Amino acid sequence: QNEIQRQENYKKKSRGRPPIPQIRYELIDFKKMAEENTLDKLNISTLKIYLRKNNLNIYGNKIILILRIKTNLLNL
Repeated sequence: QNEIQRQENYKKKSRGRPPIPQIRYELIDFKKMAEENTLDKLNISTLKIYLRKNNLNIYGNKIILILRIKTNLLNL
């Protein structure tokens, strides 16, 4: 119980950037976002989830990941 209280106090005192909200993967329409060129609004972890689900390479910077997703969507 002491550990839980310590974690709660840390949360109250912590500073810096707030955590990035996680977007549920199932709710994202990747095809529509690719057509509108708005994939760059997604964070890298979300892009990597798509790549993993489609058995694609997950390594590289954000631009390369977006290009991989776009080429995969064109081939479908």
